[in-house]
Formats: sequence, C-alpha cells, structure tokens
Amino acid sequence: MHGFVNLFLAGALAYFGADEQALVRTLEEQDAAAFRAEDDVIRWHNNTMIADPDRAGAERVREQLRVVFV
Repeated sequence: MHGFVNLFLAGALAYFGADEQALVRTLEEQDAAAFRAEDDVIRWHNNTMIADPDRAGAERVREQLRVVFV
C-alpha cells in the first residue's frame, strides 16, 4: 500500500529472520498509521527497527560489503 515503506521494512525484517507470514503481512499492510517513524526507530505493530551502528547487525552488513567489494 505505501510502497517503499512496506518494502523497506519487509526487507529489514527478512534480513533479521522474520518468517514468511510476517513479511507478507508487512507488504500487504493497508493502514498508514500502523507505521511509525521516529529519529532512530521505525515501528510497525510490535516490530521495532532501531538504527544503531554499534550493534552486531551493522557489523554483519559491513562484513558482507567488504566481501562483495574487495
């Protein structure tokens, strides 16, 4: 429904291990109020994505980028 917001959040949830059912629900979400964005946080129902470059997930992304671009 909301294009890039749904797709972005579904991609992030998939990266961190969400199941197929959660991904489909994210992509099919019709209620714009279900998505909330704050400075460093994006929320969708009970899912929260926190921007924190010091977390292990960010390190995994950096390692993957090194492998791809080295």
